[in-house]
Amino acid sequence: MATRIEMSNCSDMRGLSGSVSTVSRRIRLVGGSGGLRAGLEIYAAFRTGRSQAFLARFRTWIDVHTDQVIIAGSLILGFWLIGKSIYLIVT
Repeated sequence: MATRIEMSNCSDMRGLSGSVSTVSRRIRLVGGSGGLRAGLEIYAAFRTGRSQAFLARFRTWIDVHTDQVIIAGSLILGFWLIGKSIYLIVT
């Protein structure tokens, strides 16, 4: 996927800087997960039976616990936002 930034779309350098920053963050995000994915693929290549069993158990766990993970994540994020807001109001 090639990303092209055209100067005609940017009214000033701040717009270009923001676009470049966004692109670099996305590249780091994709690149950072590449090592994990490569490790999983190597494991799957050498331990086919074990990796298929692991992925089946993992998929079952995800199917059973999806709602609980979403609720827990939302609660953690909500409490963090409330705590941050209270801290900013108090200070």
